[in-house]
Amino acid sequence: MSMHFGLLILVPCISSLQFTNPCEKSSQTVDASDFTKLIDHLNYSVNYKVDPCEDFYQFSCGNWIANTNDTLMNWEEISPFSKMYRLYEEDQIKALNSTEQSKSDAITQARRLYRSCIRAEEEWNSTGVSGIDYVMSKIRKFGIFPMLSEEPFDEAQFNAEFDFTWLLAYFNQDDTVLDFVPRVTLLSYHVQDFTRKLQMNFTELLLRLMKLIAADKGINYRKTNTQPDILALRIFMSKIYALPRSLPISMNLSQVDGTIYKANWTEYLFLTAPPIVHPYIAEDPTVAVRSKEYIEKLNEVLNETSPRTLTNYAVLGKISRITWSLLDDDLFHNDTALDELYSAHYGLSDQPFLEMLAKINLLRKTEDYLRLTTSIDQRSYETKFSTAGYDINAFYLPDANHIMVPLPFLQFPVFDESFPRSYLYGSVGSIIGHEISHSLDVQGRLYDGNGEKREWWKKTWTEEYDKRALCYKEQYDKVKIPIFNISLNGTITLAENIADNEGMKISYRAYKKYAAKLKDPAKSESLHGFTQDQLYFLGFSQKFCRKTAEFTLYEELFDSHAPSEFRADMVSKNFPPFASAFHCSSKSRMNAEHRCSIW
Repeated sequence: MSMHFGLLILVPCISSLQFTNPCEKSSQTVDASDFTKLIDHLNYSVNYKVDPCEDFYQFSCGNWIANTNDTLMNWEEISPFSKMYRLYEEDQIKALNSTEQSKSDAITQARRLYRSCIRAEEEWNSTGVSGIDYVMSKIRKFGIFPMLSEEPFDEAQFNAEFDFTWLLAYFNQDDTVLDFVPRVTLLSYHVQDFTRKLQMNFTELLLRLMKLIAADKGINYRKTNTQPDILALRIFMSKIYALPRSLPISMNLSQVDGTIYKANWTEYLFLTAPPIVHPYIAEDPTVAVRSKEYIEKLNEVLNETSPRTLTNYAVLGKISRITWSLLDDDLFHNDTALDELYSAHYGLSDQPFLEMLAKINLLRKTEDYLRLTTSIDQRSYETKFSTAGYDINAFYLPDANHIMVPLPFLQFPVFDESFPRSYLYGSVGSIIGHEISHSLDVQGRLYDGNGEKREWWKKTWTEEYDKRALCYKEQYDKVKIPIFNISLNGTITLAENIADNEGMKISYRAYKKYAAKLKDPAKSESLHGFTQDQLYFLGFSQKFCRKTAEFTLYEELFDSHAPSEFRADMVSKNFPPFASAFHCSSKSRMNAEHRCSIW
């Protein structure tokens, strides 16, 4: 079995946008003065009162959680990654606010756009309209919020005035590729995968959400009748998430019209696409349909669901994504706003923000449409639309068979050039190992080294792989989440669990190969009471430190990743070198009797 990867390799000697000589300090010694930053971080994070052999997550992150005093919003999570993003955002704002002259036209244009955006935000805030009022006013254009309304819901008026094609065009006016396979959100719900206890939790949390919105809107919650609406939502959502998927197919645009709940896709494209591609649309082109069976079944569910339930679902979906302190999506959250601002191409002047943004969107979207009309069957477009250079995240793309590690990802506390290599192999190394391991998770293994999806394994390989993967599924199925008194779902988290476990093994083996080449014995000495192997595992675990609001904890039950504390502990329990590094007895919680492994 052979695989090859396209890798974006970032040498771990990079500080922000300044590049230093990565090998200048090749002879690290374990002098505490060289590692002050890491020692401070360990003191801030580690709870020395906890036995690492009983609860490694609380040992490595207990003090971090206690010392993180940030007040959490209802949907918020605070983690090293959220802090990294905040710092990166602050750096970008500082750069955009700078009055220093730049030789780069692109930077000048970006600053001009940012200043115009700030003026637009100030004007918007001066109206005194809160974020939720702004969204609700939009929603009321096609229907009120039945769940929290004392007014009767007029379904006849809804059916007469509701134009799904125009609604799609409005909410997706900046999108080039639409995906109707449901994403995991706060409102995700799948009855078959969870217990009655989880259904009760869903109802309770949704009731609490309704009370919060009612209080914000000045609605007398006691006069509303939300229970029947919540039951209808539960039934609707269970149907949506049970819909079957099928393989992608190609169809003519005219064949797609009307396949999704009253939507005319030809009209939609004329409404949203730049004029330059209108002749192409008029020719009834071939389009890619990701899952025809899913769309057909979705249409059946939508047609049999009451407009009242559909409206409640649409409103809740929109409200759950509100970012309270920033502008509406139409004004600020636009992934084209600061992307590829080539001065000669966009040529922005000091015009109103919306005009500037509209110009950027039109030009960028024209590029995207022209590219897609000529390469609809190529996998290259997926890379362009899937990632962004400013993400605080790493990616594996099976179609292209490569991983991406954006530069902003390499920040403290995950990375710092002063950290010992043992810690970096645990933090950054395990992340890269995780992404590489996705190439051979339950989905990634279906793609060969060229990114082609095909049956390329021998039957005996597949049978043995499935047997080992089942071990992970059953192992994670048994993990209890105390706050909700339910278990993890080992099926929906399987791919990520495999990547977590196998990825750490990859990085650990790489670290041991590196350590074996060291000629200076001092490099193997302890630091701040920790051996180099222990520092490796701390580097792995501490990137999972987080403080989470209850609503976000609930949302994680539907995520493809296990909650952070279980990602840290389960992987460590599965890996024998962890127990050896911390001298855990055979009866300790972190020294598992039964372990899972693919490779």
